[in-house]
Amino acid sequence: MRPTQLASRALRAFRRLGPKGFFGLLITNLRLVASGRYREHSHAYDRAFDQRHGVDTAGTVNLEEMDVPEELRGRAVRYEAVDPDFFAHVLGRASIGDRSRYLFIDLGSGKGRALLLAAQSGFRRVVGVELDPHLDAAARRNIGVFRWEHRQTEFEQVNGDATAYPFPATPTVLFLNNPFDELLIGKVLDNVESVHRGSATDFVLLYLHSNHERMMRLRPGWSEVDSGTFRSRRKFYAIFRWEPRSDGQGATAGR
Repeated sequence: MRPTQLASRALRAFRRLGPKGFFGLLITNLRLVASGRYREHSHAYDRAFDQRHGVDTAGTVNLEEMDVPEELRGRAVRYEAVDPDFFAHVLGRASIGDRSRYLFIDLGSGKGRALLLAAQSGFRRVVGVELDPHLDAAARRNIGVFRWEHRQTEFEQVNGDATAYPFPATPTVLFLNNPFDELLIGKVLDNVESVHRGSATDFVLLYLHSNHERMMRLRPGWSEVDSGTFRSRRKFYAIFRWEPRSDGQGATAGR
């Protein structure tokens, strides 16, 4: 992150939190560095991808710095750039055929790294939905730079509530990198099911840092494709496919 961007981010946090809240956030981050726990999230600060493509997707943005409604603040999760290798591993385990036929959607897309990785991976239609206007603006800048490398990809960036996104009835890969809590994920799944119930259209969910995968296993209509970890127990994931049976119950066996 460039010094001007860092200064702008710090100023926004100061204005939002006030002196006491801002210095509390600063102390929290300093303790994270001092304890060495930042290494658990070192992938988020790896700028190799950004340097190769001239974009700015790396890093984290804490909830305290995000411009979201108070009623959603306790249900959202901070932005953390996805590890490209983790992304590639999970996508490769998803049993997807011709990716160019699928719409790729990232809810809580942050600065847009997953969108750029999806374009690299063969998706031709890519949509990001981000509520925070500053992250949304960063994603738009990154897409503007990246699309020169991938002019065959149709990008769409939406600044809005992910739980209200109108899913189309088209083959879709939905990507979630632990963007919010179980209640909001449930609302998203309600939307998916209302569109795809009774449809033969393929719908696959890639869920990284899948804190609420148990809820997914209990929802009728969702079949577990794969789950596990990648290189570390802290990088855990689950993959599900929407497969409603004729009796209205979901197939729960893995495949």
